Amino acid sequence: METEGTWPADWSAQREGDGCVLCGRTQIDDDEWGTRVFTGRAVDGFAWKTGRVAGYVLAIWNGDHVAEPTQLDPSDAATYWAKLTELGRAVETCFQPAKVNYLTLGNNVPHLHTHIVPRHWDDDPDPHGPLGFDHLDQPRQPSRQVETTGRALRRILADARRHATYDR
Repeated sequence: METEGTWPADWSAQREGDGCVLCGRTQIDDDEWGTRVFTGRAVDGFAWKTGRVAGYVLAIWNGDHVAEPTQLDPSDAATYWAKLTELGRAVETCFQPAKVNYLTLGNNVPHLHTHIVPRHWDDDPDPHGPLGFDHLDQPRQPSRQVETTGRALRRILADARRHATYDR
């Protein structure tokens, strides 16, 4: 049993990938957590279904398990950040937010992933600070909102890829 202020007893094993819940997401297109909007070299992107923020996307490293970006070789690290930027650009295009936050944490699930969180003009609870996970975890977003977000982001990303001259 873990207590507040301590890491779980199996944290080292989790960091190594034992039982990692994100390693298996490469096979999932839609489940209770998210709906796939992007598959690229290094990153799978999902319109996330939790929280209150329309356009919330989770970008997940889709290579062999790593817990930290520093565990990637330089080429993979560059690709990860390039694909993360591609997803962020799509969120910006779709939602025109005041700001986008990129949260690369892994304190609960030690698999490299980044939360892409648009900070909307009209309903941001703390425009000058980080958005707490109480806004990203609960409640569930309406299904129609997630479906609309997924369709819009897939369309924007497909258009960007058709017009791109870089390596996908």
